[in-house]
Amino acid sequence: MSMSRLRRTVIAAAIASTLACADAFAQNVTVTPPSGGGFVVNNAANTAMFTIDANGNLAIAGLAGLGGAAARTSPV
Repeated sequence: MSMSRLRRTVIAAAIASTLACADAFAQNVTVTPPSGGGFVVNNAANTAMFTIDANGNLAIAGLAGLGGAAARTSPV
């Protein structure tokens, strides 16, 4: 086996194993904040997208601006 063919085989095997393991990292995440604490999910720009306060209230960034929706005091 020539060196270039061996190199291509090794690269192909590495790519195949990487693609086969890609789904292994897609799992649910469970977060338990400390008592009295909240939880924030940021986007890539480090801007809050979702915020859950210590009382369990969920705030979704930009939701109030959609269609002039009014603030809600009960779960949606």
